[in-house]
Amino acid sequence: MLLQKFDSCQLWKLLLTQQTKKRQKALAKQSQIEAKRSERGAHGKTMGDVRGLIWQSCSKPFVSFLPVGLIIFTLLCFQLQAKDSITGWDITYREMCKKAASDPFYFQNFRALSDYAHALEVGGVKEYADYILKHGSPHVLSKMERFENLDELGSPPRSYIFPLGNFTGTTLRYILFADLIGKLFELPANPKIVEIGAGFGGQCYILSELYPFSKYYIFDLPEPEALIEKMMNALEVQNVICLPIDQRLPEEKIDLLISNYAFSECSREMQLDYFERVIKKADRGFMIYTQLSRRVYGMDTLTTEEFMQLLRENGMNPRIYDEPIKSDVDNHMIIWDRIF
Repeated sequence: MLLQKFDSCQLWKLLLTQQTKKRQKALAKQSQIEAKRSERGAHGKTMGDVRGLIWQSCSKPFVSFLPVGLIIFTLLCFQLQAKDSITGWDITYREMCKKAASDPFYFQNFRALSDYAHALEVGGVKEYADYILKHGSPHVLSKMERFENLDELGSPPRSYIFPLGNFTGTTLRYILFADLIGKLFELPANPKIVEIGAGFGGQCYILSELYPFSKYYIFDLPEPEALIEKMMNALEVQNVICLPIDQRLPEEKIDLLISNYAFSECSREMQLDYFERVIKKADRGFMIYTQLSRRVYGMDTLTTEEFMQLLRENGMNPRIYDEPIKSDVDNHMIIWDRIF
């Protein structure tokens, strides 16, 4: 028991050290933004702002000078939150989502800030672009100019890829996944779609341009959902419905379920709950399944094989492939199709 506590504390300190290093790299950018915000006549910083600036100024993890009791309390909170999902305990990420949803200044810049980017943004621009250029369907390639609209919001760092356009790796990955969905499934007209864990709504926007849907349900945390709603309004995407993570899906059947990483980063308990409430209702499914939460964070989640077996037992005809562009050694693409 003592060994388990020591290992958890050491892991916590390691995670904080990693976050401190990430923040130090983005210090210049964040300082500029805070300075501009002051010039706009802000009436003072929120507690989240102050905590972020204190963290950035530290040259070592603040655990070294926090009272022992506070360290233990924070560690216990971390462990409780981590039981649900990786992003569930990432308070920094959730606070940035909240700011971006409510403050026009942060909405304009959230994807450039480390408080948000560390959780959602990815690199690999060249790899994703090369894959799309080589394998992209004509339908997808004809929409690249429309897809660029997604990266006009949030000020993310982009790269120009001839002849595709100016993109982030994150958006190119959404495009790649959407193209695969179109190739793997024969979706009905105006499908009903569910996404578990939707980031800022990027996958939803790309799919709306390719396969117009009648309803698109999203299960996520409250703060990301507030940001998603703002993004969808800005991009004029209709028929998007954000639901609390524990709410019943108001449909008896859905045409497609999507989850890029998020479902596999939930606790076993939450995964089984999602399966009964949502996944079993999906005729088709597309998931990128990772074991990162087990290997790195020590969470109790369904293994890839356990999830595959659950799908088989419910007659969902699952198939498994390597992730098209490997972002982690244990990642796989899992699909199912009851109609197939």
